[in-house]
Amino acid sequence: MYNYYNKIYIRDYNIFIDKNIEKLDVALLCNNDIDINIIKKYIYKNWHWYCLSCDYKFPLDFLKDYYMLDLSWYNLSKKEYYTYNDINNNIDLPWIWNQVSHNPNITWDIINNNDNLWDINMVSTNKNISIDIIESNIN
Repeated sequence: MYNYYNKIYIRDYNIFIDKNIEKLDVALLCNNDIDINIIKKYIYKNWHWYCLSCDYKFPLDFLKDYYMLDLSWYNLSKKEYYTYNDINNNIDLPWIWNQVSHNPNITWDIINNNDNLWDINMVSTNKNISIDIIESNIN
């Protein structure tokens, strides 16, 4: 449960990071509570981009501005945080389509109405698309 104490912790954590970043091994800083502005301010540091890509909710504007970083697009592509509209409206980003196929926001209607590189194996593991739906819609 997110409460007042979580807010205090997050605020204090970010103040600590900002104040001590030059002394810290940033590769160890893989925490969802890091403020995006601190990441941007210290973008030159050796962040653990793979780890952050697994759990952190990068805003789309960050992904657009910093897509060339060593982010895990494999993990970002399947995150529930990004909707199909987010992905489709930013098609120039290096989304991994077999993972987009697994994204829980993807529905059969989206697949049926959009000609993308869908991966039927990953679609079949998508929690929103049953095997019955797939079998009844295969042409």
